[in-house]
Amino acid sequence: MYTRQMERARLRLLLAGVVVFGLLLTAGAAAAISVGPCDGSVKIDGTTYTPENDSPANPIVIPDKEGLVAEWAGSTDGVIKNHTGDVGVVVGPGTINLATWDGENANDEVESKGDYNVDDARDLLPFDVVGLYELRAAHSGDGGSCSATAMILIEGNPLSTPAGQAAAAGAGISFVGLVLAGRGGKA
Repeated sequence: MYTRQMERARLRLLLAGVVVFGLLLTAGAAAAISVGPCDGSVKIDGTTYTPENDSPANPIVIPDKEGLVAEWAGSTDGVIKNHTGDVGVVVGPGTINLATWDGENANDEVESKGDYNVDDARDLLPFDVVGLYELRAAHSGDGGSCSATAMILIEGNPLSTPAGQAAAAGAGISFVGLVLAGRGGKA
């Protein structure tokens, strides 16, 4: 006997499955933003990325390799003294800082460059992460400030991580729920 209550439960299960599946597909998507008088670039594994290369459709790619070095360069339109800054990756509801800096800029520099060992960043993350993430950076002091976000794609096998395994399990449960809901709950 198929009741109105069973029909409502079936529709709720179907809606929940669609919502969970949609969240899994869109997790991590964000727009690239740059605010302030700063510019920068990074070269990773032979590819140079600039502000034009930081959207979800064209993220900065972090290959699944050990020993990668990111060669970075940055500039400001004017001198910023007594400055502080940080860069971090958004994981879940929080941001994990990868690097911080400060200084007085006694030489009135408007450009800086250096190298960053990508393995150091991976060591700061609480577990292996792969996938698309938002990277946030900020630099401010006397004379100005700027901030930016970019999308990074950390390559690797998502099923080798706890988050990937949980997402796969959730997707599987949602799929089974969708199939059962589509069949009217009949076995």
